[in-house]
Amino acid sequence: MSLGRLFEAKRPGLVRLTRPGISWAAFGRIARTAYVGRAEFRHLEDDIDA
Repeated sequence: MSLGRLFEAKRPGLVRLTRPGISWAAFGRIARTAYVGRAEFRHLEDDIDA
């Protein structure tokens, strides 16, 4: 019995999740750890100039 899959995020942003060998795919939104702020900005990637 399969209980699901676990994906590990490397950085915040929007991602496409896929599994090799099958046609399954999904999109995910990754937020920074312990993010505090407006919800509409939680999935934005970090500004490299900051």
